[in-house]
Amino acid sequence: MCHETVTLTTQCTQGYMRHLINLVLHWDGPITVAVYAPGTDYYNALEEISYLRHCLQDDKNTSLKVRDFMSFSIIFPDGQHMPEKIYTTSEVLMVAGEQANCSKDLLETDMPPVPKFCKQKKISTTLIE
Repeated sequence: MCHETVTLTTQCTQGYMRHLINLVLHWDGPITVAVYAPGTDYYNALEEISYLRHCLQDDKNTSLKVRDFMSFSIIFPDGQHMPEKIYTTSEVLMVAGEQANCSKDLLETDMPPVPKFCKQKKISTTLIE
């Protein structure tokens, strides 16, 4: 079966993760996402990934599709602006499943497109968006 599938590959910053919902609803196959999240944007990206994986309980089974079809990689600029702590995959999955913050919409549309850390440090995101 794997030899018959095409994986959709894309990238975004933490501020554009809300657009991934449309991808998972319209692409019937695996999706891999590289999320550019330097510094403290790393923690915000993890929170949004957790939200996507656990909090979109709708009639389209969006969170289930995210869990089944999407994989995420978080990237940083060449060793610069590293987060204080980088979690292992098992830590991320354990915390994400147990502590998903579904009480507020983390993907609200009035969120600024440039993540807070990138804006504060004047890091360009134009090459990856």
